[in-house]
Amino acid sequence: MYGTVDPVVVPAPRVSRVTRRAVLGALGLGAVGLLAGNVLPVDVDVVGRPTADRPPAPIRAMRAEHVGWVTGAGSANRTAQAGVAGTDLGIMWDDGTGDVLVAYGDTFGRGWAGHGGEAWPGWTREQADWRSNVLARSTTTDLSKGLTLDSWITDVPGHARQVIPRDHRPGVREYTVIPTSGIAIGTRNLMSYMSVRRWHDEGGRWDTNYAGIAYSDDRGATWHKPESAQWANTPDGGQGWQMCAFARERGRLYVFGTPNGRWGPVRLSRVREDDALDLAAYEQWTGKGWTRDQARAVPVIPAPASELSVIFHEPTAQWLAAHFNEALRAIVVHTAPALTGPWSRPRAVVTDRDFPQPYGAFFHPSSATSASPYFQMSQWGEYNTRLMRLDIETDRLSSAAAR
Repeated sequence: MYGTVDPVVVPAPRVSRVTRRAVLGALGLGAVGLLAGNVLPVDVDVVGRPTADRPPAPIRAMRAEHVGWVTGAGSANRTAQAGVAGTDLGIMWDDGTGDVLVAYGDTFGRGWAGHGGEAWPGWTREQADWRSNVLARSTTTDLSKGLTLDSWITDVPGHARQVIPRDHRPGVREYTVIPTSGIAIGTRNLMSYMSVRRWHDEGGRWDTNYAGIAYSDDRGATWHKPESAQWANTPDGGQGWQMCAFARERGRLYVFGTPNGRWGPVRLSRVREDDALDLAAYEQWTGKGWTRDQARAVPVIPAPASELSVIFHEPTAQWLAAHFNEALRAIVVHTAPALTGPWSRPRAVVTDRDFPQPYGAFFHPSSATSASPYFQMSQWGEYNTRLMRLDIETDRLSSAAAR
């Protein structure tokens, strides 16, 4: 039904599927507005879930603990046997059936250098079996012992294939195309991506051509990139939704966005779910209401932020936003009672001292109901991903004790 899918070695026993599709992270922009000044009033019943009888729980402390490698030679998944020796990101979302799709970025096979996103010295990227992105499937719901990747979308048995095609149009200089978020709306899966034109030598800086939303109607086997759902970057690189994070709330898709690179702030847009591929239907948050004027969008989380993931955490009745903070060299988490904020100051949960060169923090969808949310984190040197557990302490909850 969804192409050749090759099982990964060391499959996990199938456990009960995710029963509730969670809110998860990345892309957006655009707008619609009908009132004077093009600003719509706040729709109070869609900006957050906490109620007067169940207010958000103040969080005293958060810390992240390593659970296990997900990819690479150190993982139980033995991903090299699917042609995945080195990779990063690991964006996870419920595909609408209870299975979880897991999207990875630049991926290398037998010609990987063994560190960073690089080919073996003297080899070209093509010789190193480089793909811009690959996609796995998981049925694991008990993450306490790790995340099993049950299968991959493949081109031939034993080889994960690229699922989002690169842009080969004349005049488009594209180095790679990288996923930034995913979500399912009904039976359709959406995956946001960025078209990278150039990496800078300076840390945390790169240029994109545009960002877009790809969609799949066959559970991730094939993906389409409609030009109508692409947002061109500006010459100064300041367009605000080049990397994004999806969240869903009461019939609307919310899209947090950052500019290219890791030094920009986070802004927020929304659209009715049925209009997710219609750029003219998006609204941006101004701090007081919603507007079709993208230039009036205000940051909801200050710079620097990148590689964002957002979920609603039911045990604390708070929204959690995780991302890499380039200035702190740390994975940080913000909390808020509503998608529009106010968002807390960043709490560092993984630092460069704990795990050198960390980046990316993408929540697993079951984290919405788990006392301890789980996320997938990358490290540049190892150039593979780890499963991390986020322990949260509040006046009413100690997730470490609750495990």
